[in-house]
Amino acid sequence: MTTAEIDVKGHVFNVEGRRTVEPGWLIFYDSYGRSSDSGMPPFKDGETLRVIEIKSEEKFEAPPGRYNQSSLLDKMEREGIGTKATRAEIISTLAAREYVSGQELVPTDLGISVIEVLKLHAPSIVSTETTRTLESGLESVETGAQDQKRLLRDAIGVASDQLASIESDDDAVGLGLNTVVAESKPGGYELGPCPVCKTGRLHVVKSRKSGKRFVGCTNYSAGCRASAPLPQRGTLRVGGTCKHCSWPVVYIRKGRFPWRLCVNPSCPSKGEKRREVRAV
Repeated sequence: MTTAEIDVKGHVFNVEGRRTVEPGWLIFYDSYGRSSDSGMPPFKDGETLRVIEIKSEEKFEAPPGRYNQSSLLDKMEREGIGTKATRAEIISTLAAREYVSGQELVPTDLGISVIEVLKLHAPSIVSTETTRTLESGLESVETGAQDQKRLLRDAIGVASDQLASIESDDDAVGLGLNTVVAESKPGGYELGPCPVCKTGRLHVVKSRKSGKRFVGCTNYSAGCRASAPLPQRGTLRVGGTCKHCSWPVVYIRKGRFPWRLCVNPSCPSKGEKRREVRAV
């Protein structure tokens, strides 16, 4: 390995190069691996270099990777959540209840929304600190360092306080969770009357073949072919009727703020926006 420091008007740049001197046994793996050599011309101390080209690149820090089952198990162990016997079951429950999906355990809209509702009305239930304290208490009981009756009283106290908080806002909690469940089950989510056949109702349908959601009419079996595409990510909320085409308007929340969308791809307002963009 060769390293060099290059001084450019007081700014020091480091450069590093690698070269295999004796390949040894690596010659047998030449077609199966990739060489780590990185060429660098020979330098001499005090040598003056000629600037051939200057490049300016803008780079951003990459976001952290998603948790998979292995990394989440490690995280749970560090945070003191669960035990060796229960951590894998906890992750399986998250997937079974559709709070996460995929190998990288991407949080679903349902999982995010449930956490938001519980954080608002019963924050201790979803608190890592509460779970850590209870797990630590259980370990103390197992080793005989703490009385099990005292731990039980403390756990009941925490649960009672949170249940009382939920009960005091049971209407708001019920409405919030009911909305979340309805939005996460696209097959039964209704948007409004069908502007094509006038007698059916437009609702969100999930394709059995592709798994994608779209808008369809309840009179499909009777011949109505009213349909429209939908964004595949984000929770939906009905936002009334479009004044331009009478199709439903929905609010789609993918981040912190929702955005408004007329589901009709042929809505005249969308044509006006496209013409404005072309004019600009």
